[in-house]
Amino acid sequence: MINQESIRQFVTAIKNTQEFIDLKHAKEIIDQNGKLKQELETYQKRQADLQSSCQTMQEFEDKLTALNQKFSSLFRNPDMQQFLKASDQFGLLLMKVYQMVDESLQEI
Repeated sequence: MINQESIRQFVTAIKNTQEFIDLKHAKEIIDQNGKLKQELETYQKRQADLQSSCQTMQEFEDKLTALNQKFSSLFRNPDMQQFLKASDQFGLLLMKVYQMVDESLQEI
């Protein structure tokens, strides 16, 4: 039986991390700038399309490099740089969580 309360507590613990708080704040700043928000959404959609359409990792990396060059001005924006940094830090946190779960389950 799934313990919903334990899951809620786990999610709340993640939401209370500095990484999540920083990411949420950075996203709020992006959302306040309509043009920047639209550019980010366009970039993320194109990146997702690449992930689903590429047959090999090399093809994906090549096309992603081209996409990143096309959106280079987006990445030079200080607000976007802060968002990307916060996103990376939150991603690292989640990776650590997954690793800890995996290591704990190795006992089974």
